[in-house]
Amino acid sequence: MTDDRDPQDVSIRLSEYEALRREIEMRATLASSLVALELSALGIGLVSAGETLDLYPGLGFLSTMLWLFWLDHTEQIWKLATYISVRLRPSLQSVAPRSLDWERFLRELDAQKAVRSTNYAAFYITLLFAVVPPLLTAVYVVRIVEAGTSAEAVAPVRLVVAVVVIAFWVFGMTQFREFNRSRRHMDERISSSQERLSPAEWCKSGS
Repeated sequence: MTDDRDPQDVSIRLSEYEALRREIEMRATLASSLVALELSALGIGLVSAGETLDLYPGLGFLSTMLWLFWLDHTEQIWKLATYISVRLRPSLQSVAPRSLDWERFLRELDAQKAVRSTNYAAFYITLLFAVVPPLLTAVYVVRIVEAGTSAEAVAPVRLVVAVVVIAFWVFGMTQFREFNRSRRHMDERISSSQERLSPAEWCKSGS
């Protein structure tokens, strides 16, 4: 049986923790870059869409694609955090009792009504990715109808493109629901592995 207090074992687990933290930081940076790319694409695309109608479905499709990449990185971050909390944290705390307590402290702090939750950022990002594709597609269809007979020859093709974009968005929504299911499961695993201690009590215990 492995002794959690064995210096060599602790060193290995600490190295593993540091490697996982680096991967979390890398994936968080990539996820933030995807949001920045989404905003940049929207800013440039919407300006150009005034003259090029067919940019609307292209932006909608790109938005869903970026959302899927963002979900993948975010879910991997959750998996890494779950492994750290469930597997690494208990063994490292057997040597350093108050180590790796930030996650627990943050959760208890967010639960208080006196402070603003850190979960709002994820909500805003989800709102951005979820709303943009159907909104742009709706504008696209309205513009097609307004074009009338002047674009009658290409209207059926454009409508098919709009349906494809919406179908891809629906797929993105199903992946988001799966992500939420996985996230709730991992959140429960993390919560069950941590002691319930208020921030005030935590601060007292560290004094």
